[in-house]
Parts: sequence; C-alpha cells; structure tokens
Amino acid sequence: MRMALLLAAAALAWGQAQTPAPFSKRYLEVKEYPDAENQAIVKQFHELRVTDIVDGLDVVGLQDVTVMDAGIAPLWRDGEKFKHRIYGVAVTLRIVPPQERAPNFASHEEFAKWESHWYRTRIPGDFSKHLQPDTILVIDASRTRDVGFCGSNNAFNWFNMGTNFVGLGMYPEAATAYDQARSIGLPWRMLWYQFGPFEAYLAVGRYQDVIALAQANLNDGGGQFVEETYYYAALAREAMGERDRALNNLNGAISFNPNFTPAVEARDRLLAGG
Repeated sequence: MRMALLLAAAALAWGQAQTPAPFSKRYLEVKEYPDAENQAIVKQFHELRVTDIVDGLDVVGLQDVTVMDAGIAPLWRDGEKFKHRIYGVAVTLRIVPPQERAPNFASHEEFAKWESHWYRTRIPGDFSKHLQPDTILVIDASRTRDVGFCGSNNAFNWFNMGTNFVGLGMYPEAATAYDQARSIGLPWRMLWYQFGPFEAYLAVGRYQDVIALAQANLNDGGGQFVEETYYYAALAREAMGERDRALNNLNGAISFNPNFTPAVEARDRLLAGG
C-alpha cells in the first residue's frame, strides 16, 4: 500500500503559551511512482475477485496482512454484477489534532472570524496532488474520533440522504444512511423534528432501534413533549407483539396532543383488534 501521511500542527512550546511557535505543516516522506506504473498495476486487478487476491497473498506468506476489518463494508452492494467492488492505489491521509489553542476573545463574533480564518489557512488541501484517477483516498482520523474531523455537515448530508431514500421508499438504503449520520453525531434535538430514522428502521424491522431512539428522546430533556416519540415507539411495540405497551405509548401521545390523528387512528385500530 502506498501512503501519503499528512501531519498538520501548530506547536506551542511547553510553558511558553504567550509566544506560540508559528504554524507549520509537513508531510512524511513519500515515494512517488510514475502514473504509468500505477495504472499498469491497477489494470492487473481488473478481472480479479477479492478471494483471488487473498489467495495470492496467502501463497507469498502475507496471511491476514491486508484483510479489512469486518466492520468496513460498502454502503451500496450490487449482488448481481458486483459493481461495488473497487480497487486502486491507496493514498492514506492521516489527520491529527492541532496543538494550537484558540485565544480568548471578547465576543463570539471575533471568535467566528478567527475560526473562519483558521479553517481557510490551516487546513491544507495540497495533498490532492497525490490523487490521480483510480486512487482510493483512505482517511485515518482515529485520533480525532472523540470530536469529529469533517464537521457536522457530513452527518447532515447522510441524514438528508436517508430522508430522500425514505421518500423514495428505499428503506434499507435509508437505514444505512441514517446509521452513518448517527455514527458521526447529530444535534441532540434532531429527532424532535425529524422522524425519518423511525420510519426507516420500522420498515426494515429494526424495532429495538426504534425503541432505543424513542427512549433517547424521552431522556434528553424535551423529547417527552414530542408526541411522535410515543407514536413510533408504539408502532415498534405493536410489531413486536406487545399490544398493551403499544396502547400505553399511543395513549401517551394522545394525552399530550389529542389532535394527533395518526396516534388516534392507531389506538382505535388496536382497540378494535385490527
């Protein structure tokens, strides 16, 4: 695997925070290969299956060396023609937390200006020179997992994709997109107003996930005032055969909002034995 590792940092000398060192960025040394050589290597993988590669590595004593973690899987899978299979020269971008600390500002406006300038000038984009056709960009952000590294827009993009899939009736794809959004992190009040994840998970039979989302809403300091919280939990309970608990949830939704028609209709249906 050919890798380009990027380090970006602005170091502050220990005990000398008042005179921070200038911002710097540097690349670990990377061996460059001619494009023609890269293309020739990639071409050799064109007709090969994954199992062919693994078998070949076994023969030369590289068992398990390049086997991916089982948790890494394509978001879309073509079970007939396997068009989701990819191959190419890997370029790894390693993102590490900066050591530069934000100064203290008198107002949020001043901070926002500093933050905007920081992202425009501190986040390098020149690693793109290592990217060519058939390149696979691998982002190693393991050291930033607690705070994220690409911003909340990624989560919102995945969430919007899931909502679009729900609108198209493509519920498995929607559930996958919502999983990605949740793994990145969403605002804690998101599911007070957006209910696509409930609908997607219900449609694919992930009832426990629906209940978990509803419970999280109930515990976040405001979701207990959202009738949909009880409504979707009720639908999951009903699907699991828990009729009485479903009725309790529906009554909770109706007690909060007697005009919430979906809950009223679902309750009446359950009471009628439907």
